[in-house]
Amino acid sequence: MTPLWPFGKQALAARVQTHGVSDLLCWFGFELQVPYRELASVSRRLAGFFGLFWQRSAGAVGFVGLLPEEEPVLVSYAPRKDLIAQRFLTSTVENPTHTFPQLWLLLPPGVFLAQAVDPSRSPEVSCQALQVLVASGLAGQALYLDPQFGRKSYRFSGLWVLPRGERRPLLSGVRAALKGL
Repeated sequence: MTPLWPFGKQALAARVQTHGVSDLLCWFGFELQVPYRELASVSRRLAGFFGLFWQRSAGAVGFVGLLPEEEPVLVSYAPRKDLIAQRFLTSTVENPTHTFPQLWLLLPPGVFLAQAVDPSRSPEVSCQALQVLVASGLAGQALYLDPQFGRKSYRFSGLWVLPRGERRPLLSGVRAALKGL
C-alpha cells in the first residue's frame, strides 16, 4: 500500500483510492491499515479528531448502522465531541462482534436524520448517492465507513463527501491527529 503521508516509525499504511472535485463538492475513498499493537492509540486519536471536526456543526450528527438484511440503525447526536467520539469508538473498534458498515451524516440545522435517510431500508452508499445527499442540502457531509478486523491489522476504509472548502481542514486535521505515531 502506498503511504498517503508518513507516520513516523510506525507501520501505518494509508492511501486515497478514489478522489474528485466538482464546483461545490469534493470526495475521496480511503483506506487506513493499522497494526493491532497500535490500534488503541490510533483509534482514540481518530475518534478525538472526528468529534472535534464535527462538533462545529450547528445541526445534529447522524449515525446509520448498515446491518445486512435488516433495517438500518439510526441514531442522532448533538454536535458534542464526547458523544461523537464515543460512538465512533464503540461502532468501530471497541466491540468486534458489532462492527458493521456505517454512514455518518453531518445534518444541517432543521434537518432530521429520518429526512435524509429512509429508516425502513438501508441507504445506497455509492459515491454518486452520497454526492446527491450532500448537494441536495440534506447533509452537510457524508462519511461511509467500513471498519474490518483482519489477520494482521485493522482496516478503516470508506468514502467521504464534503463541501470543497472543507477538504484542507479535514486532511490537515487527520494528519495532526496522527502526528507523532
